[in-house]
Amino acid sequence: MRLPTLYKKMFLLFLVVVSICCVTNQAAGSSTLSIVDSSADLVRIREQGMIYEYNISVTLHNEGSSPSDNITISIYDDDGAPIYRTYIFGPGETQTFLFPKYPLFGEEPFEVTFTYSPTDPLITPNDDNSGTDTLIIGEAADSSSTPGFEAAVSIVLIGIMFLLIRQSKKRKE
Repeated sequence: MRLPTLYKKMFLLFLVVVSICCVTNQAAGSSTLSIVDSSADLVRIREQGMIYEYNISVTLHNEGSSPSDNITISIYDDDGAPIYRTYIFGPGETQTFLFPKYPLFGEEPFEVTFTYSPTDPLITPNDDNSGTDTLIIGEAADSSSTPGFEAAVSIVLIGIMFLLIRQSKKRKE
């Protein structure tokens, strides 16, 4: 059975279009962003230890083979308003963003959150173009012992001493 020429032409056109789409998709590549580092350096303490100023930095890397969309990077904590930076990453580019003298209020430890996502609201955020990370700043409370452990050990030792004293009195009698 022989196919009409029109069907053959349509089939060939379909193959050409699919091939072009595949080649274009491979050539376009993709951008895959990730946070590779974050840090904080204490600059000064103000207002009798209630306001800490840190130079906070976050480093992002484009692991993809094409430029990213315009990306908004933000930093925020529980007390402060977010601060934003925007950037377009080149293929394989790593960029560090500095947030100087970022004020943190209260007592350490502080929790600072970084987010990044497309600036254009029409671009859907996904795992390749958006993400979040948290940086804990300052010394956490010492959690090396269980609360009340010292009291329990003291009570047991006092009980043992009481039994030993009582036992030694019984021997004397």
